[in-house]
Amino acid sequence: RRIKMLQRTTNGVPQKDFCLHSPASVEFNGKEVRGLTAYWDTGSSVCCIAREIANKLGLPIMPTQQEIRSITDSKMADVTVCTLKIGYGDDIILPDTLFCVMDPEDFEYELLIGQDIIGYGELHTKYNPAMERIRLEFEIDPSVIPDPEI
Repeated sequence: RRIKMLQRTTNGVPQKDFCLHSPASVEFNGKEVRGLTAYWDTGSSVCCIAREIANKLGLPIMPTQQEIRSITDSKMADVTVCTLKIGYGDDIILPDTLFCVMDPEDFEYELLIGQDIIGYGELHTKYNPAMERIRLEFEIDPSVIPDPEI
């Protein structure tokens, strides 16, 4: 499965929050939240979801937590699992995606795609200075992603 996205830039920097991003949705037990923005973070080891989105879907919090580390500190985060859909037409569907549930004071995004997904696929970016665009391409075989260990 593959997605291709073009993003506007200013001097080579993506305009929206200076991050590569794509449309996405999440689904659990037949409920779906669409129209989300997923940020691609190659420096993050895990995927994250805003607590507000997790609550809207009624996602169950697992009995274990996962450590989240940043440059300045680390903390434990709640964990949940749901289906992640990436792209305008659900181009990539990843069932049983593990997410750390993030509170608003620690997380300003809706979704963050980390290396636990990026590392199983191929992420390519290319900057076109004449058009002030960055092309993001991501290709993955969902069957290679192991089931989450909870």
